[in-house]
Amino acid sequence: MLGYAKSGEDLALGDINLGSLDTGDFGYQDEEGCLFLSARKKGKVKIYGVQVDLNEVRDILSEVSIVEVKSASASNVVKILHTREQQDFSKEIDLLSKTLNIPRHAIVFERMTNGHRTFSGKLKTN
Repeated sequence: MLGYAKSGEDLALGDINLGSLDTGDFGYQDEEGCLFLSARKKGKVKIYGVQVDLNEVRDILSEVSIVEVKSASASNVVKILHTREQQDFSKEIDLLSKTLNIPRHAIVFERMTNGHRTFSGKLKTN
């Protein structure tokens, strides 16, 4: 088996990938062994069944001081991290919802309040 299991026979093959499978997801495993998916390599996620390109979100919002656009498919939310004082992003949410064809409640704006960076240089949310 080279990818995802499609049948019981595939599952019966066992771990033929030697402990890894390139799904295009980034994530981490906690101390209890639970796996959390947090991002995608290619910057595309499915939100309520609609494929969303996070780079397109950045382009649409070029006027907003965007720090990061991220999403975990399992959360069904596109989170837009910004540095603006602005509180009301209704117009931006409407634009994204119509352009991307996803529900308004799937779009969240969050103001960055710290300057910590991840190992890759991106700002952390906490």
